[in-house]
Amino acid sequence: GADVAAGIDWEWLRNVRCALKMGPVRGAVLSAGTENSLLPAHHLTGAFATHTTASPVVTRVGKFEVNPLDIAAAEAGNEAAKSLSNENHCESFQVQVIGRRRVLLISPDVSYKGLYPYPTSHPFDGSAIADLDDADYSKHPRLAQVRGASAICEPGDVLFVPDSWWRHEHGLTSEHASVEIRVGT
Repeated sequence: GADVAAGIDWEWLRNVRCALKMGPVRGAVLSAGTENSLLPAHHLTGAFATHTTASPVVTRVGKFEVNPLDIAAAEAGNEAAKSLSNENHCESFQVQVIGRRRVLLISPDVSYKGLYPYPTSHPFDGSAIADLDDADYSKHPRLAQVRGASAICEPGDVLFVPDSWWRHEHGLTSEHASVEIRVGT
């Protein structure tokens, strides 16, 4: 993780955060995959990024926390998860390190209606029930109205993901890795 962190222009990130009046860096997550790997439609929630005081490293869907949020004052379990959720408004910058991947960004204006998200109490909270790669419009008719913005990320690219926006990620090369830097708003 240290060699990846050394390759990030932290001064640039500080200047962007200041210009956009964003909060502090809350953490960074390294994500890696292979060709045709898929991270289905999701957004940052307590279920996607859980944290307990017993374990500073979080794993889920091939991602791991490399700069965990300081949550010493937060309660364990649900309260800690809430500190990483959209309740505290978290945006991110995704920095492509190696390889290529396609990221589809979907506005919360349409995602909550058309992606059929799992309920907040479900273990897959923050993920879509509807499968964007094998759409079944008879089961999920509102999925037909979902539109997003697609980006092909290559090494050195930085993709800004606004608060509460959903993303659907697809690996395009034999190996790819990116760092998601989470910032408060």
